Amino acid sequence: MSEIALTGAVILGILALSVFLFLFGAFVLYLVASKLFKIKKATFGRAIIAHIVGLILAGILGFTLGRLPLIGPLITLLGFIVNIWTIKHFFQIKSWMTSILIWLVAYFITFIVALLFVVVVFIVLLGMTIANLAPFS
Repeated sequence: MSEIALTGAVILGILALSVFLFLFGAFVLYLVASKLFKIKKATFGRAIIAHIVGLILAGILGFTLGRLPLIGPLITLLGFIVNIWTIKHFFQIKSWMTSILIWLVAYFITFIVALLFVVVVFIVLLGMTIANLAPFS
């Protein structure tokens, strides 16, 4: 297999993995909200929209306000508040603390799964690199 085809396969694999992790994050957000915290308005569609809106609003916030000298360091905190607000708004939750707990549990589970995927991809790439060394080929 040529290096160009291998690079294309790796790029497509990374794109597929990012789409999977996005949908997995939305699904975990839905499961945590509906099953663990018993939110009646939590549906998978609302979880996907809340996930998309939270990411887009945090990105816009970071892009527009990130260059300001005083507000720039607070962008991470403001992005967190925007994500919590989207969960609170789309699932129609009255308590900010419930929204924070849903966000923490859902994104912690998604982070652990993403970390496991990165470790597996690293091991596979390491194995491919070792297999292509001169003594083994």
